[in-house]
This record gives sequence, C-alpha cells and structure tokens, in this order.
Amino acid sequence: MNAGKRAHTINSSVSVLVLIGWILLITAISVAVYPSEATRFPENDGLSTITALPMATIPEENENAESESVYTNNNGNDSAKWTFMVYMAADDDRLEEAALDDFMEMADIGTNDSVNVVVQLDRISGDDHSYDNWTDCRRFLVTKDITPADGNEVMDIGEVNMGDPSTLVSFVEWTISNFPAERYAVIISSHGKGWSGSCWDHTSDNDNMNLMEMRNALSEIYKFNGRPIDLLGFDACLMSTIEVAYEVHQYASIMVASELPEPVSGWPYNTILKRLIETSDIDASELATIIVDNYYLSDAHTACAMTAIDLNKIDAVINGLKDLAQDLIAYNETNVLAIQSYARTVTDAISQAVIYERHEMSWHSVHGLAIYLPKYQEGFSSAYTPDTVSFADATAWEDFVTDSYTYAEDNWLTTVIGDTEQYLTGNVDLYEFCQHLIDHDS
Repeated sequence: MNAGKRAHTINSSVSVLVLIGWILLITAISVAVYPSEATRFPENDGLSTITALPMATIPEENENAESESVYTNNNGNDSAKWTFMVYMAADDDRLEEAALDDFMEMADIGTNDSVNVVVQLDRISGDDHSYDNWTDCRRFLVTKDITPADGNEVMDIGEVNMGDPSTLVSFVEWTISNFPAERYAVIISSHGKGWSGSCWDHTSDNDNMNLMEMRNALSEIYKFNGRPIDLLGFDACLMSTIEVAYEVHQYASIMVASELPEPVSGWPYNTILKRLIETSDIDASELATIIVDNYYLSDAHTACAMTAIDLNKIDAVINGLKDLAQDLIAYNETNVLAIQSYARTVTDAISQAVIYERHEMSWHSVHGLAIYLPKYQEGFSSAYTPDTVSFADATAWEDFVTDSYTYAEDNWLTTVIGDTEQYLTGNVDLYEFCQHLIDHDS
C-alpha cells in the first residue's frame, strides 16, 4: 500500500498521541505549500540549472514500430464507446508502489464490451519488488483481476524514456490502432510541476517532458487520430495551470487536472472506471465531472483540488490575459479602471472554461486554473521564458511578472500580488488574482 492509503497503529503515551495529532494536523494544512514524499511532485527535477528547454523532435518512425506491428488485438473490444489509456511514468522510487496500486484499482473493474482500459507502465529497479519485480516498460490490456505480473503484458517494449515525447506518441498511436473506440481518454500519471512539465524518468538522466514537447507529441497524435483527444487527464501535481491548458488546447477537448499537489495515491481508478462502464455513452465533459467528483470524495481529507476544463474555451481566457498583461506592464495611476475591466473579462472567461471544480474547503482561493506569479524576484525561474513556455510569449505575462519586481513596496499592484495566496513553486489562482485586482481600492 502507498503512503496515502497506509494506516498506522501507535501504542504510546497520551502526550505522544497529542504531539502526533498536532503534527498530522499541521501536515494536512501545509501539504499544498510544501511538497513531501506523499505527493506527486518531483523531488529533483533538474530545473535549477536549466535556462532553456529544447523544442521536441518527434521521429517520423518510432524505433519500436516493427515490434508493435506484430500485435493483433484479440481481447479488446473494437466497437467500444471509450478507450481509457493511462501513461504511467513510474520509473521513480517514490511512485512505483503507488502505480502498482493504481493498476490493481483498474483491474478491479477491467476492460469490458464498452470500455477498453490500456496501460503503459514503466517501473524502476530497487524499489517495489512485487509482481515479479520486472523493471522495464510494458503495455497491458487491463482485464478484470489481471495483475501486472511478468507474462500478463500485451507487449514488453524494453527500457524507454517516459520523458521523451516520442514514447507518448508511440503508446497512444499503438493503442488507437489496436483498441479503437468512439472516444479516447489519455491520462498522464506521474510527477507534475505545472509549466515545467511532467513525466520525470530517473533511469533516463531524470529527463522529463516539458510543455513544448508535450504539445508536439499531442500534435502528432492529433494528425494520426484525425481529431483532438476527447479527454486529457493529469494524475500529477500542479498541472491545472493556464500555461498547460494553452499548450494543449488545440489537441484535446477536455482537460482534467489539479492546481494543487496530489497525494501519492493519485486518482481512484476503480470508482472512476466503475462509473464510466455503467454510463459508457457519456461524453468527455461528463467523464471529466465523474473524475473530479470521485477524486474529491477519495481525498477530501487532504488539501485536494481537481478541475475539469473545456479547452475549446481557453482562447477567450488567453485573449483577455493578453489585454490584461499589456495594461499591467504599462501600469500608471490613470489606467486602474482599464486593468479592472480586463480582469473582469478574464474571470468571466474562466467561469465559462471551467466545467466543474471541487476543492477542500480551507482552500477558498481555488477556482480551477493557476498561473505562474512568484511573489519575490528570487523565486522567479530563469527557465520561464518564451523558449520553454509558449504562453509567456503569447500574452506578455513573463514581461509583467519580471517588471512587477521593480514596483515600489507600496504600489497598488505590489499589494495585490502580496494579497494573492501563493501555491507551490510560485503559482497563484488566476481567478483569485484577477478578483483582487477588481476588488482592490486603489
């Protein structure tokens, strides 16, 4: 069992119990601010020394193409309503055990006539030794009660880099070819860090998939599929940001992600798949709502949040932010009303884009989409540039953030930034920031 599901029995004195109670309370309150081993947040992402992350290069032919073409689907349903594919980047000594637990949650339900459940699982050596302790990467059609043991896979693809976008392209295209359905869900299950990306792979020099690489991968999948993926989900920390949504919005219809850290236990796949199979005619927005509800109900005792976003409505948010960022850069005492007007445009657009959102009630500032806005200059990452984050260039947001550090301490905008609740890695809730602009008496 993983850390998020493990129960503890403590035999000790009353004073020790009280002390432990206080520690647990403090931990629960602070988990969204300080990452721990109980979250899907990368411990060492290698970004501290990186000034720019390269654009992805997607090979025209995947190196595994020959071996993949050998497989013929004899078990999945070719006329399924949904194919639910999970890209499990667990080549990490903090996620492997949780990934295996998640696999078994899926196996509680399994593939049936209406839903194909397909997993690509990359494991690591030296951590969890269960299920024959294999350590490479394998693909599974998850039938009911199957285990991720040696020999149960559909295909062993050897050791791969799950942070390489071509690995994601290969998995999704192979799955669509072998397990076609009316609709497709692609879930990325790994560590996440918002604009820095996802899918850190420890046996591949801690490489990860940055946002531009992810966009390029989804673009290739779009060309192959002929239309956007119906639902793109992130079972990972901090991925419900405007930077992520902007990068993927042309290649998926609905996005489901959290703007806070996730517990290591991740999504409750058994209850999600049970509802999907019971109501398999549902569309992507309805499945997204099921994911949000079931995640919230499984982790409501933690500092949890989950959001379903209509990516077709992200352009309106971006257009509003372009105007807002430009006026924030040009701020003077005469254009406060213009800034507040643009901020209202952004909050209205967010309200339209967010299909459904639930969060633990102590996080009153959460509304579904975060944005990068470190309060202090020393917290700003030099990697946040148009070379790595397309959103920064599309909206001039980077220019505003860096300019804001030159404001006087008693400046109106400095006060607004200071009043906006900071999350992990310098993120703030975008709606909340705009609302502070609207409400502030300048």
